[in-house]
Amino acid sequence: MALMKFREPNQVRRVGVRPAHDGTQVLERGSADNATVVLYTVPAGKVFYLCHAWLNVQGVAAGSVYLAIYDGVPAVWRLLYTTAVPINTFYTVGEGNYYPPIEIPTTYSLRINSVGANCTARGLIHGWVE
Repeated sequence: MALMKFREPNQVRRVGVRPAHDGTQVLERGSADNATVVLYTVPAGKVFYLCHAWLNVQGVAAGSVYLAIYDGVPAVWRLLYTTAVPINTFYTVGEGNYYPPIEIPTTYSLRINSVGANCTARGLIHGWVE
């Protein structure tokens, strides 16, 4: 996997109080109800740095939801958040800030999945690609 371009021995470029990057910011959200939805696919020749992810669920019926990183096959590479959903519920499944960010290789994708009708998963990802 490629290294972040701003890495240098004993030196980090700063903008304000946080490290800067030379990439393009990515902020994507989506929802799925008894489906799999692709939030973001890493472009060819790029690396995506995931800084924040969030998943919540609203279930009228029972089911399960998850937010996962898929490889190019596509098969689950890393499972970020998952839960079984009881009937008539609404809650945040998981939310996390990743520092250092999770490095996701080219052509991999982040997807949310809902298994069960009337079981809605909502997800959000934030990071950058370079």
